[in-house]
Amino acid sequence: MERARVVAVVLACAACAPISGEVSSHELNSDLDTFALTVRVPPSYATSPERTYSWVLQLDGRVPSLNEFDTTARLASEQNLDVVIVGINSATGEGPGRGRLRDYTIPADLAPDQWGGTGGAPAFRVLVRDRIIPFIEQNYRVKPDVSKRALFGHSLGGLFGAYCFTEEPLFGAIVSASPSLVYDAGRMHGVIDSMPVTARTPSTLLMTAGILEGPEMVVPMRTFARQAREKNFAGLEVSEETFPVDHIGSVEPSFRAGLRCRSRAESPAT
Repeated sequence: MERARVVAVVLACAACAPISGEVSSHELNSDLDTFALTVRVPPSYATSPERTYSWVLQLDGRVPSLNEFDTTARLASEQNLDVVIVGINSATGEGPGRGRLRDYTIPADLAPDQWGGTGGAPAFRVLVRDRIIPFIEQNYRVKPDVSKRALFGHSLGGLFGAYCFTEEPLFGAIVSASPSLVYDAGRMHGVIDSMPVTARTPSTLLMTAGILEGPEMVVPMRTFARQAREKNFAGLEVSEETFPVDHIGSVEPSFRAGLRCRSRAESPAT
């Protein structure tokens, strides 16, 4: 009992660890929705005005009960990473046909209306390409290079990451954590199978899951990673990791691993 209490206190303290650098908030209006953006810049941003930075787009930025922006920004702070973290979420709320169920779900051909998803991933990807990325590049000193930005998503956000992997690359790295690949009867497996081997892809794909999520989440994740690996896409590095946690518990170790991948990819000169 005493050991459990100590572990709980340690975890609670870790969750409350401060985010270094400056954090700012924005609202971006679009025909699709109003989106909240939360941006963390590292401490060096203010003292090195000549520098430019790689950056991460973190889905489910400040969605209640998830708040994945704070997790990733805290991890970047703990690791002293000079990276900009951008959290995004709907500013008008969540629910069937709204928010993440609208934006992260692929068009459903095999199992329509699953979980209240509406298949809005293609429209949200266009928003990211045409509005979000230009906004960040115009307002922050980030590197205007696909290879210097990454997409982090968990659960339905991980499904959106898998979908983005099969489209023209907007990001050099994708972290698909506990992806909901069971959506629409696993249709994403057919999508990646149909990709030509000459397709352009991100340079890094990291897929993760929690062992306690069970085979219904772990097996599709490993299958998608294997499919990507067996395609032998030029310049692609595929990795997968599992952790002894449940679905929500996979958030932190997955994004810690994702930041580690990004850190290895960044040379000192950049």
